[in-house]
Amino acid sequence: MYHRKLDIIKQPIPIVLGTFALLVALLTLRAVDAPLLGEVSGGIFSPVGVWFNGLFGEVGYVAFSVVMTMASAVVFTRIISRYSISVIRSFLPLTLYGIMVCGVLFAVGAPALQLSLFLLAHSAELMVGSFRRQTMFDDVMCASFYAGLAALLIPDFIYVSLLVVYQWFLYRRSVRECIAGGILWLLPIVPAEFVGWLSGGSVGDIATGWFDVISPLGQLSLEALVQACGGLFGAILLAILVLLGVVSMAMVLAYYGVMRIRARKIHLYFIMVFLVGLTMLLLGIPPVVSVSVLGQGAVPLVHTYFVRRPGVGSALVYVLLLSAVVVRALVLV
Repeated sequence: MYHRKLDIIKQPIPIVLGTFALLVALLTLRAVDAPLLGEVSGGIFSPVGVWFNGLFGEVGYVAFSVVMTMASAVVFTRIISRYSISVIRSFLPLTLYGIMVCGVLFAVGAPALQLSLFLLAHSAELMVGSFRRQTMFDDVMCASFYAGLAALLIPDFIYVSLLVVYQWFLYRRSVRECIAGGILWLLPIVPAEFVGWLSGGSVGDIATGWFDVISPLGQLSLEALVQACGGLFGAILLAILVLLGVVSMAMVLAYYGVMRIRARKIHLYFIMVFLVGLTMLLLGIPPVVSVSVLGQGAVPLVHTYFVRRPGVGSALVYVLLLSAVVVRALVLV
């Protein structure tokens, strides 16, 4: 007798949406009531990022960050579903984004950070849409501009922002498109300098301040990592997320030969994002930045893992991850 495998990918849409809404609500409540060290640290922002954060009041901080988080989750869901990077379309990336990117460090009090994450996600989506098309100057230029703007707001994002160059070659863009993209990548600094000059500063002050904020590379401090993650439980949760990402990456590479060309390229890009985020974490970049990059890279990889490995085991992993994030949020509230 045929027994249907338990498959979390095929959850009804209302359940996925309800889970995502509950997850975001709990994490928002936790971040407002008991913010972690990384969420209240202002050292990650450039002068432009500090100015942008200053545009919001206390309520605006929370509202804008939550909206940007939901928008980023929708972008990842669109990339996975619209471009068929897996054999099954689903809304599960919404929940996976909440777990992978927000589960350890949500940073709800940092509009500039959540805007930067959205810009990086949308930049990747535009580059995916340019594949196998003759000339896509608009998409390539906008994607490059968004990546540059994300790095302007959060200087430590420079490492993942530069992956837009990798995407130019990955998606076979022309030399003219690459040159235009490079110019647009550098463009965000120009209006920032102009505004700084109008405010009474000197030309070059914004660029100098931007370089000063980039975190020095060094060795990962486990004590600082545990403290930034809110304790040992948070650090263990981060370790589980990293392990699941590594296993998912290995499984994606194992199935690489049977994937469609577009799916291969999308996975290759997010593997690079995951590895860059992991490298940033190991080199001492603040976890609130490096973990968010790592999480964005893990979302498509883990989704493909669940698609390729349906059954009780995958469902158990998903439930345990979700439960751990929820319990952690409730304990810290």
